[in-house]
Amino acid sequence: MDTVTGHPNGKYTETLSPIAIGRIIFDRNEIKKAETELKNVDEIFFNWEETTIISPYYYQLIIGPEDTPYEGGFFFFKAQMPDNYPFASMKMKCETQGDNVRQHPNYYTNGKCCLSFLGTWSGPPWSACQNILSIAHTMKSIFTKNPIQNEPGWETTNNERSKLYERLVSYWTLKVAVSDMMISRPTTHYDVFLPIMEEKFIKYYPTYLKNLETFRDLDKKTISSPVYGFSVTFNLDTLLSKLNSIHSSILSKRPELSPSKILKSIDEPIIDTDKPINDTKLILSTDSSTESKTIEFKKLKKPIISIPSSYIKKPSTHDDKIIEIIPDEETKGRQVPNAKPSKFNDGYEMTSENNGLVYKVKLYPSGIKKWILK
Repeated sequence: MDTVTGHPNGKYTETLSPIAIGRIIFDRNEIKKAETELKNVDEIFFNWEETTIISPYYYQLIIGPEDTPYEGGFFFFKAQMPDNYPFASMKMKCETQGDNVRQHPNYYTNGKCCLSFLGTWSGPPWSACQNILSIAHTMKSIFTKNPIQNEPGWETTNNERSKLYERLVSYWTLKVAVSDMMISRPTTHYDVFLPIMEEKFIKYYPTYLKNLETFRDLDKKTISSPVYGFSVTFNLDTLLSKLNSIHSSILSKRPELSPSKILKSIDEPIIDTDKPINDTKLILSTDSSTESKTIEFKKLKKPIISIPSSYIKKPSTHDDKIIEIIPDEETKGRQVPNAKPSKFNDGYEMTSENNGLVYKVKLYPSGIKKWILK
């Protein structure tokens, strides 16, 4: 946790005060009461570092929310409680990392979690009425469909650049936050989550396959992100092989997680067939040893979005697909006011010197303030 800044009012010497110990015990009991809902609805999990005394450390797993580029991903966080909790917040480090990809504007590649209540961003500060569970819910809430809108200056962006970032993060989620985390977790403190990860993997497996096929137009290409200076290389065959291997391994040791429990609710193949990946069919066994359900993939006739050529670092020479170049007029230059929204109260209005439109300050649950169109 040395690389992650703590709350400015916090002391992090691993010597909890009696008040801190009492409050942590209370928080843990409240989490235990909500255990069923946390597992089945919220999909947030905790591992307490057990010693002879209450430890200042705990470990957290958040499953990426549905209908976002983080869907079904396994996001690990390490927390250190301050000596004077609850009068200061915990330190928090994001430990689901890989390929030098900035997965979210608020979660950096060095693990820093940039949120106002953690004392790492401007906005509403930490309050003693907050707790371990409320912070976990807030941290999950910023895993949104169009994540780049959490970045200052991009608050109202909804164009090809924001959609491209979303697609890159979505593929990265399958490759790193799902496949890599299932195979090798950051530290042994997260191994305790493996049984629940196996259950969630089987639950989301059909979704993983559907999402993977949406990248067919980018297969074997390396695409540059419009922000943060990273690139993503797409290799669908390799990733599909890893996902299938994980799936088979789970069912071989936990047959009670048979995918038939998922497939019973699917009347049709996940995607109608035209040409499956690798020219093969993916077979999911049902309860009966003589029955099977075949899921095949359809080669997309059109890309989901058009990728400007400037983002393609290594275009495939054997691919006869022409990628359409779309002018990106609405992202040329800054649109929102130059003044920082963090300096103003929620609802404050200002006319932008960049485009003459009126913007107002919006305060988000994460504590971040952003300019949005009035």
